[in-house]
Amino acid sequence: MRAQPHLFVDAVAKILPVAILVGLLTASYFGLPRLELCVVGLLFVNLLFLKHNETHMHALDWSVLLIVAVELLSFMFSQYQANSIRTAVAVTLAAATFFAVRIAIRTKQQMALLCLALTLGGLCIALSTIHQFAESASVLRGVGLHNLLAFRSQLVLAPSRWVTGEWFTLLMLTLPFACALQFLSSPLAWATPFSLIPALVISAALMLSLSRSIFWSTIIFCFSACGLMAFSHVFSLRTSLAILAISLLILLIILLCESALYPSIFRSYDSQQTSQIRSTYGRLAIWHQSIRLFLEHPIWGVGSSNAGLELTSLQDPESIGAITNTFSFPLEILVEKGAVGFLAYVAFLTTLSRKAFVILRPQSCTRSRFTQSRTRTGNNFPPRKETSGPLHLASPKALICCFGAGLIALSSRELVYASVLQHASTVIMVAILSALACAEVNT
Repeated sequence: MRAQPHLFVDAVAKILPVAILVGLLTASYFGLPRLELCVVGLLFVNLLFLKHNETHMHALDWSVLLIVAVELLSFMFSQYQANSIRTAVAVTLAAATFFAVRIAIRTKQQMALLCLALTLGGLCIALSTIHQFAESASVLRGVGLHNLLAFRSQLVLAPSRWVTGEWFTLLMLTLPFACALQFLSSPLAWATPFSLIPALVISAALMLSLSRSIFWSTIIFCFSACGLMAFSHVFSLRTSLAILAISLLILLIILLCESALYPSIFRSYDSQQTSQIRSTYGRLAIWHQSIRLFLEHPIWGVGSSNAGLELTSLQDPESIGAITNTFSFPLEILVEKGAVGFLAYVAFLTTLSRKAFVILRPQSCTRSRFTQSRTRTGNNFPPRKETSGPLHLASPKALICCFGAGLIALSSRELVYASVLQHASTVIMVAILSALACAEVNT
């Protein structure tokens, strides 16, 4: 009877951090700032339930604090501070979320709960996307309009003051969690297809984006996930290539089925489309203007969320249409936060990549301090031999590969489309992925 309270406390300690993180995402998604602040305060309640967890700072943690410090300083030097408040709050929330995940999400069970919750959210978004797309396409067909690419901004109307691009960015960020579910589920053969259903539905919704950056980022995710698993010896090279081939085949089947219903979808990803060529030249012109603007404000930039306004004010002999952002995340950082902010983000990405590399490298001697503490107390266990079979689910490296692949896919898209800092939910999702991609997981 005495053991039951301890079991209850342990269960609460595992569930509470996940529930708080999901609450934070829900609050930021619906644009409830007061609720966000309440949830941020609750983020640290989980510290009361932690036992013998690591709280000392690593280089990656300092790089996150550096980004927050630069964001606050950038706000002080902002050309229009009223525009920069939202981004400063979003980055601060993301940093708090990052530390909460680093401290609280320590076991595969907690990862399973978090992945399940975020996957269900992504599944709801994907189903809503498919439903809206079908209804909008039907209306356009009814009036004789069959070129869906020309109306893609009207096909899926995102709620909570979101534009379509940000909507699909959030949807793309849920894909790594959906793919990670199969490595957290039961190894029984009948359970594997069910764990893949959310990933298939999310992929089908991403194919309806009519965005080349989203499309190719999904492809890059498959290559990155399989490549990281082969590199870290989660699977053998042959198995990884087989998984990659199956993944690409499934995406091709999804695309062909959707193209059979909507013939213009397949043509939308052809770079020879007139609108896409115009979009490419427009981006090049905006990038050129962004470099000019950075040279005018090289140290601290123009301030967060001020790039579109400042670019519009520039005198340009060529008309490049309405400018909403720099359409490139690196250029956005340069323009809005200057060289100082750019170096801060480079430091974060560098330390994150190094940390993930140390964890994923083959035959890594890196072990969690949880395991090291058991070794110091005399409980020496022989190293677990990794297998390369397709149902090897014991190693948490498979999960980290999925999370890392999600960051790689997002980074590839952000080179030509800046949307991460446009809403608090996307920044928080990136913070969760970053924290999980370098997590030292206790089994």
